[in-house]
Amino acid sequence: MTRERLSHIGQLLYGPRWRDPLSDELRIAERTVRRWIAGSIPIPDSIKRDLARLCRERASELNAVAKELEENR
Repeated sequence: MTRERLSHIGQLLYGPRWRDPLSDELRIAERTVRRWIAGSIPIPDSIKRDLARLCRERASELNAVAKELEENR
């Protein structure tokens, strides 16, 4: 996982101020996320699994909203 990839996924999930909500969701210190992005500590491989789960959950929520919008035209 690259810093750029983490940043991109974080922004897709939570917008431009993604670090705090992501750290809350992962139950880690926001400082840790900042260190990952700065490159001062490596991003653990286990984060991929957690990010995949968050993306699936968000996609499911958005798909449900899209379906509701289509049905209530």
